[in-house]
Amino acid sequence: MPLSKPARIIDRPCGYGKTTELIENLKINDTYLIIVPYLTEVARVIEGAAKNGIEIVEPSLESDGLTKREHLLELVADRKNICTTHAMYPRLAEAAISGAFKGYTVIVDEVVETVKPLSHNPSKGSWDKLYVNKGFVTVDAETGQVFPTQQWIDEHAVISDSLSLEIYNAAKSGTLYVHDSNTLVWALPKQLLNAGKELLVYTYLSQGSLMVSYLDRVGIQYQIDSVPEIELEYLKTAKKLITVKLMKNLTDLKFSYGGQKAITHSAAKKVARTLNNLASRNMKDVPRNNIIVTSSKEAWFDGSKSFDDLEGTSRRAKAGKFAKGSGLFNVNWLPNTTRGSNRWSHCSHVIYLYDQFTSPAVKNWLGMSGEWQGEYALSEMVQLIWRSRVRKGQPITVYFASQRMYDLFTNWLNSVD
Repeated sequence: MPLSKPARIIDRPCGYGKTTELIENLKINDTYLIIVPYLTEVARVIEGAAKNGIEIVEPSLESDGLTKREHLLELVADRKNICTTHAMYPRLAEAAISGAFKGYTVIVDEVVETVKPLSHNPSKGSWDKLYVNKGFVTVDAETGQVFPTQQWIDEHAVISDSLSLEIYNAAKSGTLYVHDSNTLVWALPKQLLNAGKELLVYTYLSQGSLMVSYLDRVGIQYQIDSVPEIELEYLKTAKKLITVKLMKNLTDLKFSYGGQKAITHSAAKKVARTLNNLASRNMKDVPRNNIIVTSSKEAWFDGSKSFDDLEGTSRRAKAGKFAKGSGLFNVNWLPNTTRGSNRWSHCSHVIYLYDQFTSPAVKNWLGMSGEWQGEYALSEMVQLIWRSRVRKGQPITVYFASQRMYDLFTNWLNSVD
């Protein structure tokens, strides 16, 4: 069933108080499904709502021995307000497809993942031959959404060594879409966003967001709620607070994900030497815990295991090709998609080692142009930069390795007088 009215995209600047606004706008007589990025935000929503007399519950493994899925369905059956993280998307999707959230208001705060390429794609022609023609999947002609047939569900255990488990699980949860016969992407299931009576999405720079492009792709109508006066004041303040610098000797290198993956040993050493110069000169007196760096995980950590990944173990993270010899390995490395957290709001410096593009699979499925790629890159980098103390109205310095990202950011800052 389609939504009873267009979705509302509530476009507010980073650090403006979107989550606070979300909590304050909850009504005691409505029923909510609220999806946020992190467990800390779940706790914040639950505690904030409780102060206003609204009970919200998180699906939990600790509930009478139930699985999270079982507890979720129990909460829905009791018409409870629910808050959970993006990690619950597959379980939420299955519940939504069964009609569980009818009458709910669905709220998505700070969308982290809306569309991404599947790690496994069948070879050209094998999708039709092995999956479609043999009757294991059905494909929605309009959106490309893929579902397993009852035949695949019944035979899944027997043929699991022949057909991809990743593809099966994504199709079963309604998160699998196909483009041009053999390009598979993971995406939010349309049925989850259509599940309730109303959909609210809290984000920023929405025109460059994957969410808005996704809504266009799957045919969900929406209205963007923005306040130009707030945006203007926000930009004026940002321009005063942010010092932007370009690492000119790195602009000949490629910092897209693919470029970082394929970078030569000598080029990687050049990055490390440049960072070492920053560490010993410009950032000599800056506490390392006050610095954020973003790059591909593989470039910063040898073996792709970060400090957070190894927390609580006896193993130590090892410096990767950008970090080794940089003098900055122990700073705060963040994925370039980080958003929706105040954890790093003490940081005064940001080193942006990325040239942001969507993957070809995502771009093709969404049908997005080159101009949109710039809006997308700006949206993503602003979210990352605003993890720093600029969100608290304090000055920061940002270093860019990519000329393109530097130009996008400075043009945006300078779009106000």
